[in-house]
Amino acid sequence: MEETPIKKYISEIFAKDIDLSLALEKDLTKKAKNMEKFGLSSSQDYKTLIKSKTEQSYFIAYLYRLFELLIVKNPSLIEDVRSSNFRIKSMINVWKKTDISDIRKMRKDIGDDGVKLMKVSVDNSINKLNVYIEALGERIKEL
Repeated sequence: MEETPIKKYISEIFAKDIDLSLALEKDLTKKAKNMEKFGLSSSQDYKTLIKSKTEQSYFIAYLYRLFELLIVKNPSLIEDVRSSNFRIKSMINVWKKTDISDIRKMRKDIGDDGVKLMKVSVDNSINKLNVYIEALGERIKEL
């Protein structure tokens, strides 16, 4: 396949995956609001749900950033999509450092526990993104 159909194919994959991820985030948000409404916001299940929702939010942000990197900024990376690719890996590290820095600045607003939760969420989201990148690379190789 030539580059344009590959870019279109990958764009469609990203669009579907982002839509699914947004639907999941919306569902998690709805469940969290229901738990708050019933006064369960101090329960362990609520905290786990918020952690999952935060991870999902960061994962979606990383999907958008990955899409922008692969399709908009540097389409030449499409041929070698894998999480160990130096360019992709270095960009993920930049995103992570930026997010961690932003989280630290929110310490006054969200407290130490909130910062810890968000840092763990960022790490888990990066791990999910790496798995996603590997799966995407396999799909591209099959073309």
